[in-house]
Amino acid sequence: SLPCWVPHRRVAAALGHVTGSIEAAEARVGGPYVWATEFENVHAHWHFDEPGFELCGLAYAGPEQFYQSHKHKTAATAASSPQAREQFAAATAHVRCAPEPMDAFSLGRSIDLRPDWECIKDKVMEESIGGKFSSDDGLADLLSSTHPHALVSVKGDSYWGIGLAGEGNNRLGTLLQ
Repeated sequence: SLPCWVPHRRVAAALGHVTGSIEAAEARVGGPYVWATEFENVHAHWHFDEPGFELCGLAYAGPEQFYQSHKHKTAATAASSPQAREQFAAATAHVRCAPEPMDAFSLGRSIDLRPDWECIKDKVMEESIGGKFSSDDGLADLLSSTHPHALVSVKGDSYWGIGLAGEGNNRLGTLLQ
């Protein structure tokens, strides 16, 4: 059973928002869904301190820092040798250690992009959320409590979210399930 989940419509009403995006999301997934702000990697509207974690011997301030740093062209070969890993670590230190997810997001927009990024970005996001949820038992329990309900991120991002009109891919919700 779900812990104290509040219907998205009730949250929207309390904040003075309309519910058209919620209705579009429900229509797209065929009924009610669940979501928690803790599931997002970037928290522009809700305060949540992302847990840092370590993967492959490198520390990340959070999942967005992991995701954005792995856009870098040196990420593709970082596991091939200690020298390549050092090169990746040096090239991405400012992103990996960015104090806030939005800082990492902004830095990721100017990163020297790896050529296979479009093919690999879902796998990188999966690794990112794996690091996040394995580093915090409370978050892992929260995520587990959602089963078997659909997870839907209602936001304007039509790739990682379901979009504002239900037209998006909801890839983050899908990867979390």
